[in-house]
Amino acid sequence: MSGELTAASGALVGQLPLAPPALVARDATIQHVARVMIANGLSAVLVGGEDAIVSEHDVVDAMARRLDPDGPARTIATYGPFVVLASCPVLEALRVMLEHAVRNLVVVRDDGSALGLLSLTEAAAAVLSDTRLPSWLHGLRLALRVEVDEG
Repeated sequence: MSGELTAASGALVGQLPLAPPALVARDATIQHVARVMIANGLSAVLVGGEDAIVSEHDVVDAMARRLDPDGPARTIATYGPFVVLASCPVLEALRVMLEHAVRNLVVVRDDGSALGLLSLTEAAAAVLSDTRLPSWLHGLRLALRVEVDEG
């Protein structure tokens, strides 16, 4: 079938312009994590190494539950975040995110060290930048508010 989603599978996660992961100390507060995210335009940070992640959704949930902003971020962290190798196709990374309802993946090098974080928006933008996709799928760009360089 022409225009199948597999058209974008050649792009690898490690080829995307990933920023190095933001790491905060194990004893960082929820408020500190939120400030790091805002200051760096991030949707997630790693807490106390690479085994825990706090997303913007975790912070919003914590505030909605009236948790103390000066409380430890590790209490709202997700331990054992989903990880993909830099050599993973972007389309596969996007599939993992959608299948497991996660918005961020830790991208690691072959040696297991963190290369960066891949957000759902970044993965979708990479897949949607493939001009061989069916035209109806480009409408997803609008729904996700994803800007794609068409040049």
